[in-house]
Amino acid sequence: GKGRKAIKAAGSVLTENEDVGEVEAMLPSAIATVLVVAALAIGGDKSDDGNNQEKRETHRSITRAAASGILPDKPVVGNDDEDIALVYGSIAGRATQSLLAIEFNHPRAVDLHIVASICRAYVSDTRPLESVCAGVVRTALQLPVQNDATVDESTALPQIDKVDAASALGLAAQIGPWTNLRPHRLVAVAVGMHLWHAAERICSSAANNASQSDAEEAVHTLVDSASDQHQYRQGGAATP
Repeated sequence: GKGRKAIKAAGSVLTENEDVGEVEAMLPSAIATVLVVAALAIGGDKSDDGNNQEKRETHRSITRAAASGILPDKPVVGNDDEDIALVYGSIAGRATQSLLAIEFNHPRAVDLHIVASICRAYVSDTRPLESVCAGVVRTALQLPVQNDATVDESTALPQIDKVDAASALGLAAQIGPWTNLRPHRLVAVAVGMHLWHAAERICSSAANNASQSDAEEAVHTLVDSASDQHQYRQGGAATP
């Protein structure tokens, strides 16, 4: 609506020098853009108590709308001007690393949805982010620390905010920390919380970045869960 247009108009001030074509000219606007969006990712009340939770949701809605208004509609990654991609990618990569470090040490201090959006817009090489991303996602989804291969799949699902879970899953799908985290575990959590789109994104990310065996296991988990869900619905419909 009008609010989003106003935010995009304000955000355009930060990127108005992108067409100059010189790294020196791009650097200030790149730093400003990334820092503003990174600042939007930090903050909000972490408490789940009554009014505090309502304030947190309001804060989250406002900051996400603002970040969406500032970030480009299309990823800078793959831009025809390699200088733009390199400048933004370098700054955004460092900012993302810092945001994830904050979140790792202070859970729920950072909006992971905005962090994933920064990566999607600017960061092409996410390998330096994989380790800390895995730690953040494990904490956010309350996954066991032990090797995923030994985890009992019947383990009760964590009682966490569904929006927070979707954000963590989206971050994992964007960064792809599959050398540190088994994707089928995230698919199982996503399905258990009825976050089917997130489960599909995890499978897609695993297919592109994980080992073949891990990717196949993730897909099998999704397919089996979808089949079980379908059979459950059929059984319910057949019940008189």
